[in-house]
Amino acid sequence: MTTTDPPFDPDALRQRYRVERDKRIREDGNEQYLEMAGDFAHYLDDPYVQPLGRGPLADEVEVAVIGGGFGGLLAGARLREAGVEDLRIIEKGGDFGGTWYWNRYPGAACDIESYIYLPLLEEIGFMPKEKYTRAPEILDHSRKVAEHYDLYRDVTTSLELADFDKMEQIRARVDEIVADPTTAEALKPYYRQFCKRPCFHDEYLDAFNRPNVSLVDTDGRGVEEITERGVVANGVEYELDCIIYATGFEVGTEYTRRAGYEVVGRDGITLTEKWADGAQTFHGMHSRGFPNCFIFSLIQSGFTANFPHMLDEQSKHLAYILNHADTHGMTRIEAGQEAEDAWVQTIVGLAQLNEKFLEACTPGYYNNEGRPAERSLRNTSYGAGSVAFIKVLEAWRADGTLPGLEPT
Repeated sequence: MTTTDPPFDPDALRQRYRVERDKRIREDGNEQYLEMAGDFAHYLDDPYVQPLGRGPLADEVEVAVIGGGFGGLLAGARLREAGVEDLRIIEKGGDFGGTWYWNRYPGAACDIESYIYLPLLEEIGFMPKEKYTRAPEILDHSRKVAEHYDLYRDVTTSLELADFDKMEQIRARVDEIVADPTTAEALKPYYRQFCKRPCFHDEYLDAFNRPNVSLVDTDGRGVEEITERGVVANGVEYELDCIIYATGFEVGTEYTRRAGYEVVGRDGITLTEKWADGAQTFHGMHSRGFPNCFIFSLIQSGFTANFPHMLDEQSKHLAYILNHADTHGMTRIEAGQEAEDAWVQTIVGLAQLNEKFLEACTPGYYNNEGRPAERSLRNTSYGAGSVAFIKVLEAWRADGTLPGLEPT
């Protein structure tokens, strides 16, 4: 083996490195960097949201995470996976994202391969578009992580400002599209984001610019009466040839009413009677006193925007239970009282974390038409999110003994 001299002079390079270093050294070191205070304080203002004025919070939490960048997002996600629900993320910016929230200059991008730089890709099922993904996609991914792990629920920050900012964007869009200012004002949503679902589509707002379309603003009171000739609103009857009803879904009424039938359990008690003060279930699927009755719904169960996903999870769960019962010669499956009581308390406890937000919302099915009381808290879905709920079911199945049920 032979060696050859390198095509450069290592000693000369070392000397050049030292020279370049030395001429950049300053006696004041880190003191050269000015604090953003006094005349420079305005550079710390958040340019993306409006200022929010509120007093300090004095409540206690089990875990407080300072910062909503990648570190805070990862801490929040892993704590969620570990079952920590009493969690507070404190972030001075208007949203999650950290440096990617603040830095939005043209061309900003990560300098590490995005497939390893962006956290929790597998967990949320996201694939970056580019090898070195750009800043807007990174910020969007940060928000998706927060949504996936339900971290927005536990944020106390200027994140409320982002909420206001988002709704201001929606209201500004109404002004941009609807020509008549009075009509535009009547169409604007004035409530916090997620109080309701903003469902504008590409042609909805444009429709109000047509000469054959007019808006009757009921000032939040709705239609007073339907007559044989038309609709009464604001004390005025509007004669119509045709009424198109867009009533949406019935959500907050009795489960049996929406199901279209009554369920009668042991000793003649009906499901409506048992749930008179709010639902009582185990995992949303079993209700004591109603053996072999397996309920698929959002009540005290998981919620997914893509509802067939949760239906599939519930179906797999039921298949496991019935297979286990068949294998072990069981013919009767019923929830135990202690297990049911504990699950109800879990549902209520998680729902209470969001109660103040719901109380401040305009009426809708999210907040029991403006009355998020104990009964409606019982009738909500699992507040830690669909991913956490599915993990609850998976862990329960892994036990192998049907804990909480009383099979015979």
